Amino acid sequence: MAPQEIQHHDQFDTPAPASLSELVSALKEELGSDGGLDSDHVDVNRVLSVMEAYKSNATDWHKYALFDRSRAYTRNLVDDGNGKFNLIVLAWTEGQGSPIHDHAGSHCIMK
Repeated sequence: MAPQEIQHHDQFDTPAPASLSELVSALKEELGSDGGLDSDHVDVNRVLSVMEAYKSNATDWHKYALFDRSRAYTRNLVDDGNGKFNLIVLAWTEGQGSPIHDHAGSHCIMK
């Protein structure tokens, strides 16, 4: 089976989220009240498109960039979605990093 072609934001008729709160709203709209990235009724291309269209602005997410200096990075919850997705900001402690890796069995999108 051929890989699914990724469609980009300009191929959909949805406006680009102009703020982090608009991104949260757009993700909730795409995923619905009970959908996750692995749900049959969710179009992952549309979710990717929403994430791609959001232009990150540090003033939007600065309040979520909290650090626990005893750890390499800290996960900070922005929104718990519909119970099937979380939007988080990862805050890396200075000098820390991670090689590229996957999360087997997980469904996630990173921006």
